[in-house]
Amino acid sequence: MSITNIKLTQKVEVFIRLIQNNENIKDACSKAGIKISTASKLNSSK
Repeated sequence: MSITNIKLTQKVEVFIRLIQNNENIKDACSKAGIKISTASKLNSSK
C-alpha cells in the first residue's frame, strides 16, 4: 500500500511513535509521510 493511501491519523500515530523512539523530526516526518508544517502544528497544540 502506498503511503498516500493511509489516513492522516495513522500517519500521526507513526510520527508519534518515531518521535518517542528518539527519531529527529525531519526523518520522522519523512518516514510517516507528513509535512514538517503539519508536525509543527501537532507540536504546538500540546
